[in-house]
Amino acid sequence: MGSKADRTAGGKPEGETRWPLGFARADGLHGSRFLAFPLRSAAALHTTSVVAKVAIRVHGPLDLMAEYQTTPSDTFTLLEISGRIEPDNWHELNAIFTELTESDTVTNILVDLAGLEYTASAGFRELFMAGKKLARKGGRLAVCSLNGEVKRVFEMAGFATAYPTFETRADAEPYFAV
Repeated sequence: MGSKADRTAGGKPEGETRWPLGFARADGLHGSRFLAFPLRSAAALHTTSVVAKVAIRVHGPLDLMAEYQTTPSDTFTLLEISGRIEPDNWHELNAIFTELTESDTVTNILVDLAGLEYTASAGFRELFMAGKKLARKGGRLAVCSLNGEVKRVFEMAGFATAYPTFETRADAEPYFAV
């Protein structure tokens, strides 16, 4: 999980906020589920970054499941997703997209999937729904840095035709400058 300094605001890059994380544990039939969540509200997404983590332990070590980080810029909000979006943790992605798409200051979102190893269909659904919400308010959504299995499934499902995709973040930035 990292040192305490990794989980607090200490040592953060400029323009990024990492809030202290709270942890909750729920025991179930197949092991224990651990949730990590920021201890402060994410209401001011236009000026801060949010890091939300979800981890699960099923008869083994604690593994990072997904990490979401938002960083605002002049023309778009960057959402970096890494790890794995599983059928039991897509709610965190839903919550982040809801915060972003309902914000008055967020119009465009660039989703960077360079660190995403796997996503269940619910992850694709959340991406699609966020794009539709942004379009209704005159905004745009684009995706960059697809790789591996995520890229293959993304293309097979037709999402590459629904939203612009770019090889790199630098390739995507001019799309929002128009």
